[in-house]
Amino acid sequence: LIANGDDDKNLSPNNEAESNSLSCIEQSNREEKLMLKMKFLPYMVRTFICRNGLPVLQNSGGVAFEKYAMGQLTRWEVSDVSMTKWISFFKGWSHYCTSLLPECLPPLTSNTYLQHYKEFDNMYANDHFNIPSAHECLCRGLLVIVGVSRDDLKSLAAAMSRELNCQRIMQNMSDISERDVLLSVHQNGNSIICIASIEDDLGNVRKLTKSCSDAINIVHVGNCDEDLEGSLARMGIDDKKRLKKLNGMAKAWRKAKCNNMLQLPKEASMQLDVDATVSFLRSDDSAKSVMQTITTLNQTDDRPGLIVYFPSIPGSGKSALCSSIEATFASCDDRSVIVREGDSVKGKFYNEIEKDMLTNRIAVLDKNVPPMSFSSVHCLCSVSNCISAAVLPSGMQDTVVGNDVYPFSLQFLAACMNRVLNRKQNSHIGKLDSATPNCCMIVAKFYCFYRNISASVLRERLMNVGKANEPIEYPFFQPDELPDLPEELKLALGRAINMLARDINCTDVNDAESALRLAIQNNQTYFDGLTSPLEHTKEIFNTKLSHVISSLPDKIESQAPTRLSQTIKIASLDFDYEKFCSVLGRIKNSFEHVKHYFDEREGHRSNDENDTTQNRFIRSFHCTFAHCSQVTQSEMMASFNHLLGCNVDAKATALLYSDKIAAVEVEIPKVTSGSTQHLVPRPRNEFHHVTVWCGQDTEAKESNELPEYIKSNIAKKILFEEPISLCGSFSFWYEQEPEDTLSDK
Repeated sequence: LIANGDDDKNLSPNNEAESNSLSCIEQSNREEKLMLKMKFLPYMVRTFICRNGLPVLQNSGGVAFEKYAMGQLTRWEVSDVSMTKWISFFKGWSHYCTSLLPECLPPLTSNTYLQHYKEFDNMYANDHFNIPSAHECLCRGLLVIVGVSRDDLKSLAAAMSRELNCQRIMQNMSDISERDVLLSVHQNGNSIICIASIEDDLGNVRKLTKSCSDAINIVHVGNCDEDLEGSLARMGIDDKKRLKKLNGMAKAWRKAKCNNMLQLPKEASMQLDVDATVSFLRSDDSAKSVMQTITTLNQTDDRPGLIVYFPSIPGSGKSALCSSIEATFASCDDRSVIVREGDSVKGKFYNEIEKDMLTNRIAVLDKNVPPMSFSSVHCLCSVSNCISAAVLPSGMQDTVVGNDVYPFSLQFLAACMNRVLNRKQNSHIGKLDSATPNCCMIVAKFYCFYRNISASVLRERLMNVGKANEPIEYPFFQPDELPDLPEELKLALGRAINMLARDINCTDVNDAESALRLAIQNNQTYFDGLTSPLEHTKEIFNTKLSHVISSLPDKIESQAPTRLSQTIKIASLDFDYEKFCSVLGRIKNSFEHVKHYFDEREGHRSNDENDTTQNRFIRSFHCTFAHCSQVTQSEMMASFNHLLGCNVDAKATALLYSDKIAAVEVEIPKVTSGSTQHLVPRPRNEFHHVTVWCGQDTEAKESNELPEYIKSNIAKKILFEEPISLCGSFSFWYEQEPEDTLSDK
């Protein structure tokens, strides 16, 4: 694929002939790729789905794992017919991994999975996994079967699993997390049956019921007052002290906080085998009543819900928009609505929302959600079966500050700062008002979280947050033409942003804060009548939100999952560190002044290459082909996904260096190397290079300016007599998506 429309015109002097030749190559490559895919698909399934998907299965449940598997097959362009055949295989693997595992094998991990995979493969070949549809599962939530002995409950658990079509049986309460319990209710097919002993598991169940009691149902077997003495006698327990302890713990179990407490006859755990236990559950009136009750517990609204969130900055008006939502939408389309203010929620915000969604279907997150938190909203939607809807100010436009692009205008930033300063001192629940030191710089810091994200790229990323609705836009400014910022205010904003762009965690911000406050105070008349009246804005927002809610479907159509934690930052051609260092060594040995330049900087080698506050050598040698600020994620995938891992024989042609930065100029060929050739897109940067050293407060991207520095005699250029061969391979670099590190503000 060609990234630039004109690049194919410059392939060779005989463009047409070479283009035809490359077309033949591409056709041959597609056929070869298909044959290789057919040959290696079992290996790919085993490694990239069954092994790499274990964390998805263990952390998010079987339904999420099946979506992950289907997404992988979609990316590999597997046919619909083959997908249909593979889905039962993945259901079987999910069932195997979440059931009682063979005792002769080690615990299941990514390191030991192969032994389990072989065991599962044999079982699957012998038709041991005729998995019913998740929609046939007759129970929801966590079902705890508790008795005096776990061993006595194994046949009963297997029998109840068969009768309820519940595929997940666990033997140890300590292996169940709060997230497991939430998933067991939210996602049909993720219900859990767990066996527990009154002596060992009381603490574990109490821990889970603190936050998830509504999702937990407890079934007692043989431990009521009249049965307990006989059960203990059968186990040979006659120590009076222990008997007293067990009696007390049995009573504590019966007082445990849960959704429902049930009692099965002790005979349910005394049958010869699983088949006999199934017959008992079907024939005994008391057991039949309990089983019927279980099928009615924790039945939830399976229609998709809605997560409304604000990818914005403090002062944008989100709390004002949310102030009347619960009253306006008290009961909308039979889906209950809640509003959760980020600063008021105790504990981890998104974990608490997951719990809220057990009993609610629409949640409005009164919280700034910067790009680093999009993955959290994505996971929340996946777990809670919800559609996402971002809320944005209308009229967003790309704004360039320094060398960086932002999706919000400087007028928007200034208006938000002004609103924050106009809050009464110590009045804001998030402690962001005029009494807060450096409050303007905090607003600017949120603005900088959108650095190098254009308005179009932001919209694309928002459309990949779960199953996304089109963003809800509300008027922020008056409809008139937006006036230019006063020069004093524009300069103060620019200085603050550039300071934070160099170091988002910088602490020396007092001067910038003072300049911002003074500029805003001196230009108060600029803000008069600048923004839309609140009541008008709320009316439009509520109307649009009402339309979104009323348009919610009864079912979310299945789709290939999108991993937001894997947002592509750059597509690059990466070079081996040792080999590139040998190239630099050859350059140093050939030019005395270059050797002197690098020898002076030898002490910088131990410094972190990502710490812009230090002089440093770059160790991750690469040539950037496209940055997420230049192209959308879909364009990045279309242009480079098929090239990942492909080798390219580049050539180093020159060294450019200044007091601030140094880079090696590289020549990029038009096709990849090896027997399978692909067209290589041109890098988006005009100067094709590999950055090798950066000075203090200098970012690697400033090496793009070296050709201009040469013209201004700020930098020097050393041309090599003979180009030096370099072999690189294509890769994607991904953005880090950490949990929120700032308060919600």
